Amino acid sequence: MKFIYAIITCFEINIIYNENIHSLPALIYMQLENSLYTQSAILLQIIDAVDASIYWKDSSGKYVMCNNYMLNMAGVTKDKIIGSTDYLLPWKDQASKIREIDELVINNKKTYKVEERATISSNESKTFLSSKSPLFDNLGKVIGIIGVSIDITQYKLLEDEFQAVEKNVEKYMQIKDKFLKSISYEHRIPLCEVVSAAQRLNDNWAKYDNELKLQTVQTILEESNKLSKLVLDIVEVSKFAQSNIDLQLEKHNLTSVMQETIKNYLATYSRDDIDIIFKTEIDHFLAFDKLQIEKVITNLIMNAERFALKPRRITISLTRAILRNSLSAILCSIQDNGIAVPNEEIYSIFEPFYGTSRFSYNTKASGFGLSLCKEIISAHAGEIWAENRLSEGCSVSFIIPTDLPCISISNKLGEENSSEIITKDLNKIYHNSNKKPFALIGISPFNSYFSIEQILKIIYWIDREFDDFAIFIPDRISKYTLEALGYNKQRIHQKIRKQDNYTENKIKKAISLFLENKQSNKKIDIINISSLIDKENFQSVYRQCIDLFNTSKNFRNGCLETTEWILYNKATNDSIDYFTKNIAVQYLLYELPFMINSPKILGVNSCTFVYHSIPDFLKQLYNSNLVPNSQQYLILKEY
Repeated sequence: MKFIYAIITCFEINIIYNENIHSLPALIYMQLENSLYTQSAILLQIIDAVDASIYWKDSSGKYVMCNNYMLNMAGVTKDKIIGSTDYLLPWKDQASKIREIDELVINNKKTYKVEERATISSNESKTFLSSKSPLFDNLGKVIGIIGVSIDITQYKLLEDEFQAVEKNVEKYMQIKDKFLKSISYEHRIPLCEVVSAAQRLNDNWAKYDNELKLQTVQTILEESNKLSKLVLDIVEVSKFAQSNIDLQLEKHNLTSVMQETIKNYLATYSRDDIDIIFKTEIDHFLAFDKLQIEKVITNLIMNAERFALKPRRITISLTRAILRNSLSAILCSIQDNGIAVPNEEIYSIFEPFYGTSRFSYNTKASGFGLSLCKEIISAHAGEIWAENRLSEGCSVSFIIPTDLPCISISNKLGEENSSEIITKDLNKIYHNSNKKPFALIGISPFNSYFSIEQILKIIYWIDREFDDFAIFIPDRISKYTLEALGYNKQRIHQKIRKQDNYTENKIKKAISLFLENKQSNKKIDIINISSLIDKENFQSVYRQCIDLFNTSKNFRNGCLETTEWILYNKATNDSIDYFTKNIAVQYLLYELPFMINSPKILGVNSCTFVYHSIPDFLKQLYNSNLVPNSQQYLILKEY
């Protein structure tokens, strides 16, 4: 690295000499010119041999010179890159971020070392460790920057893999420790009872009368059922933890499901000395996964029976309620008449492998049932908790919203659908005999790709291929991205207002040029979120996205991963935590309805959403039943 800076220093001196060289006598001038020319030629050969990108720019961001490594990255010749800015090169999507760092170097007159992402000419996304220093003239004025960027993509991948492995090792070590601790208490493992009872029966077969044999067989059967349930609970918790279960949400009568589950429980698990009282005033109809909620109810009744004291009594109630986010919901409470849960354990009993000290005589608990209940209720966008009653016993309650959508997306989001993703070359005319009816062109406010010239080019292309079209701006919602990046509210308001106005003026200018050239009075609508956010059609699709974000782990992870990718190109550091992503993801959730169901929002028979790229997560959605066949996605690229 020091060697590279030595080379750059020579170039810096060379530039300073060149500014004053014409004031020298002719002979000295020629000698010095030849000397400097030879020196420059040698230095250029040296930096061309360096396996790193070396470049310098003027104060406006235009490239003055670079080495061959840089040219290969850009995929252009030297005469093309000189005088160009980053906005004209393959990494134009990251140009604004690059320019911000360059301006910091110029304004603060000091060296900055940063990690940068750039998409190079081969369409690969690379990570570079860049060191940028100010370039001074002989008067000490900053006239540009000198940069050295080393490709560290492979090192970053190895680092990420190592960190992921390290986290997984730590996670699984914790799980292993909890599991070993859990199974170390032999009285909690039904297998011991099964083996012990079977051994007694085998050793004393001739001595036992029929009644004692029957009692022993019943013990083996009961403990085998417990063991079977333990194994199934472990499998279920594991599936939820790995996002391998997605809910099948259909509308059911929860009152009827509760009555049926209680009846089945009494017939399958319960002894005769338990009294289950069910209280509800009306039928409660809502969307939920019947199989999974039945598991919750069964586990909670079994838990209550385990801790109930004689005369054993369980009271179950269903009532209307409100969730914390003001959603209408149903509250289910299951109360026993046993001893209270120790206060220090009240928030821990839903953790996997946790075994409470709240034991009645001869009570055994697996430590998985309540953990499974928590996973299922969380998947329903609900909450579950336990609380001690003032009189006696404990109640476990869960609450789930009543307006979850009756929709299911498979875990892989891979069900076949007829909605299309099409990629076309913006520079080609296809002369389709039949135009498609309607297109919605997406324009991002903070994307330098959308210059007036580029928008005009897209409009001409779309006009040839579609009967009608409109232009979409996701205005206002950029506030979520800016908030996640740490901007204060006043700064956010200023930036959004300025950028939205700037973007809309660019679009209006492009439309004006198009109509003037076509000599047309055609009306081309500019659609934004501000004008549609309160409309029922938009709200319907938006709520569907929000509900899926709350109930489908696969959908939520896809949204967060896409948001992380967007933030990575904008953030000043790599610390994109879960909280930051959950703020910024609101941008995607507001924009997504137009990408997956614009026909419903705009009231058209069919629509093709047009953009210059598509996230991998959106590709998955287009292969699911979430996107109607009246919606298509068109990627316009310049090859």
